[in-house]
Amino acid sequence: MATPSIATMDVTVSRSGGRSTGLVVSLLERVRSFGHQISEQNRIRMELESYSDRQLADLGISRSDIRSIAEREDLR
Repeated sequence: MATPSIATMDVTVSRSGGRSTGLVVSLLERVRSFGHQISEQNRIRMELESYSDRQLADLGISRSDIRSIAEREDLR
């Protein structure tokens, strides 16, 4: 039996749970957001790593810049 990923989990908030349930939902949303951020960083990094040195030079970057570029939030 497959375990659903956090991104596809259905979280139901009950009124009886009060604040603690809201905290769990908030935590799950933050974990999902973090997972999305990491996934997007990996996508950008992998794409840039697939470029030749010449293509990177045409963009004005070097291989050593790839990690810092992928981690920039303004690119997402």
